[in-house]
Amino acid sequence: MDCITNLFYPMSNHDSQDDLIQLAAFLLWFIWKCRNALVFNGQNQPPHQVIQAAISSQLEFNRAKDSASPSQVRADTLRTIFWFPPTRGTLKVNFDTAVDSKNGRSSMGIVVQDHSGNCVDWYFKVYPYLSDPLILESMACRDSISLILNRGFQRTIVEGDSDILINAIPTQCPPSGIASLVNDIQQMSQSLDFLSFSVVKRSCNRAAHCLAQKPLHVPFCRRNAVLQYIIQNTSAIKKNVASPLYSSMTPPLL
Repeated sequence: MDCITNLFYPMSNHDSQDDLIQLAAFLLWFIWKCRNALVFNGQNQPPHQVIQAAISSQLEFNRAKDSASPSQVRADTLRTIFWFPPTRGTLKVNFDTAVDSKNGRSSMGIVVQDHSGNCVDWYFKVYPYLSDPLILESMACRDSISLILNRGFQRTIVEGDSDILINAIPTQCPPSGIASLVNDIQQMSQSLDFLSFSVVKRSCNRAAHCLAQKPLHVPFCRRNAVLQYIIQNTSAIKKNVASPLYSSMTPPLL
């Protein structure tokens, strides 16, 4: 019964009925493939791997449908309540921002994770005298692409919880307030072999959100204090993660 619950729980959190039906089809297909692998090859796959493979294939299918667009940047609005790791060979980059209205400053956090859910890189920055949410999200997204380029990551999925920003990236006419930032994101993205943007719920973006919040409450943004905070709060973050998180960490070059 636990396996059945784990298999179908993510389906109950889709906002779109079409997405739900589509995901159900992919899950049934991968269950059938898993059954055949067991019967004919003696290979047994854990249920969570079947779910991950089905969701990843659905994402690839939806991206392929959008590939006819002249823009190389694609926005994927598939929403789930859980954070799921990317496929092997691909990294997932989550970004988020936080605002300290009392002191008139803000910050952003970026977390990079691999197919095992391990944190392979992270970065944060504090912005004085800046509080506009959409501009902050756009700057954090641009910094995410900059981090990807600086580290030499080639296959990446960038996730954020700002619908307006993510949906503006593939367009030629983004909102005027973030037009220059979106243009930077578009130009920088062309240097990458594979890059996909996805809108996710805040519950899927909690790791980046926790990282964004902490520098606002740590004097002088001490790197070790921020890192210790993340490690100490791993159990809280894991409540909304579908696989292990932060089993290893590499400090960023700040």
